[in-house]
Amino acid sequence: MTAALGVVLDHNANTQLFFGGGEVENQSKQKRNDDDAHTNDIMAMDICSHRKMCLTGQVGPAPALFLWDAMTGQKIKKFQVSKGARAINACAIS
Repeated sequence: MTAALGVVLDHNANTQLFFGGGEVENQSKQKRNDDDAHTNDIMAMDICSHRKMCLTGQVGPAPALFLWDAMTGQKIKKFQVSKGARAINACAIS
């Protein structure tokens, strides 16, 4: 993980895919639309035992948790935590 971005590395082809990222306005990162990806630093991560899904949680005034495809970098589901929680420090896929 790097900042608010998930990096998927294919060792065989030596290529990378990304979850999140993209262009934003030159404003505070908390102003960005957070429907499809993180807007702040990722503090927690888990990957399922089959290595097909990844779960990441961020810091911020209303932190979000994203479940995404570890092979393609595509969002599967977003979970929003109540405002004031400040951060998601741990997460797990069961």
